[in-house]
Amino acid sequence: MKKMKRLAALFLAIVMVLAMGMTAMAVDGTGGDDSSEKTYSISVKDGAEIPENHTYKVYQIFIGTLDSTGKILSDIEYGKNYKGNGTAETAYEEAKTITDANKFATDITVEGEPVAELTHTETSAPLPASGYYLVIDVSKVSEGADQVSKFIVNVGGDIEIEPKVSRIPDFEKTVDGKDATVDYASGDHIPFTLTATMKEDVADYESYQLTFTDELSDNLSYDTGSLKVAYKVSDSAEAVEYKSGEYELNVKGKNITVSMSDIGNEARVPGAKIIVTYTATLDAGVTSGEVAKNSASLEFGNNGDTQGVGKTTTDIVKVYTFALDFDKVDEDGEALDGAGFTLYAEDGTTVVATIEAGEGKTNFVFDGLKAGTYILEETTVPDGYNKMENKTIVISASVDGENVTVNDIDDWTKSDFVFTTDIQNYAGVQLPSTGGIGTTIFYVVGGIMVLGACVLLITKKRMSARE
Repeated sequence: MKKMKRLAALFLAIVMVLAMGMTAMAVDGTGGDDSSEKTYSISVKDGAEIPENHTYKVYQIFIGTLDSTGKILSDIEYGKNYKGNGTAETAYEEAKTITDANKFATDITVEGEPVAELTHTETSAPLPASGYYLVIDVSKVSEGADQVSKFIVNVGGDIEIEPKVSRIPDFEKTVDGKDATVDYASGDHIPFTLTATMKEDVADYESYQLTFTDELSDNLSYDTGSLKVAYKVSDSAEAVEYKSGEYELNVKGKNITVSMSDIGNEARVPGAKIIVTYTATLDAGVTSGEVAKNSASLEFGNNGDTQGVGKTTTDIVKVYTFALDFDKVDEDGEALDGAGFTLYAEDGTTVVATIEAGEGKTNFVFDGLKAGTYILEETTVPDGYNKMENKTIVISASVDGENVTVNDIDDWTKSDFVFTTDIQNYAGVQLPSTGGIGTTIFYVVGGIMVLGACVLLITKKRMSARE
């Protein structure tokens, strides 16, 4: 009997590990007789929520027969996912040696598939028998999955859990405060921001570490020296910049890592924001469409914490650019070479790009453009043709999250982020000749007048001689 009481006390202590990361309670417990034939359920308490990036995997550790109170487990055997620590002869012998429930939950090794899983959408699952189960909170990330915490729950009836998700900081990466942008062109320096917002439990820590991991896409190049780290204790407070020695920056290729062993006493308050900002250059020669897809994630917590260091899901921002693609043709729609063009910004003087004329060149593409108003000028005109009038072109799009809707341009055909058209030149007009019949008449009349003068002169001389 004393052994049974000690065992009961032991498992009651194990249940207290729930305070580490979740609250559990028995609802309408049905213990008291042979519970091996009964089925139970584990579910998320109404009003609670499992984050989309988390899965709670449930493993069976010990099974047995519950007493009439639904709390004391007898006839203890190992469950489906646990075969013992290798030193105890029986499950009962091992169970009675457990004195630290936290350590047992942390050190235990399970095998096989879990008997149940809870997710953001699947918030309830059946359990096969009464006993003790290990629940592992798994944070899904882009490469594999990390164990955030482990808990022991006592199943003597249907179980409800209330995950303590408040420990997970809010994290987002933005470009100009948005998830996507159409406001930057090839060669521009694009500003990115990573923000971690502290939750209520951060004040319980004596130190709190953060690691920001950022991965640039191929078309982006980090601007050396542009990165800064700051914190704000509230949205209305002034940002306070961290000194370089208070964080560690590591840039390796396209990967940027900012590590902080402690965010500092002033920042360890609920609602505080830790903010990383930097710029990256959009490489020259980018094509149109989704030219950059930039991702980042956050590790948080403290290695000394019983729940260890957690990791958020990856947040992504996107950069889109546009292209103007047109063919030069004559008035009959036939290809026409000898033209060159310059694209100006809206002011009509700032040159965005120039494409020179070339022999046989009839197609022109201005790529890597941001949304905005442009002036297109024909700066080299094919010989014998009239110059095209300058064209005003407005590229516009609306951004909703990561999605972009591109608006039409009059007289251009849109295909995703590319606009195409034909631009015509008209041949010059050949003016009629003014030196034809009019000149001949002058020659004839002039000749007659000269001839008449000669005749008149000879006649006068003869008349004078007769006199």
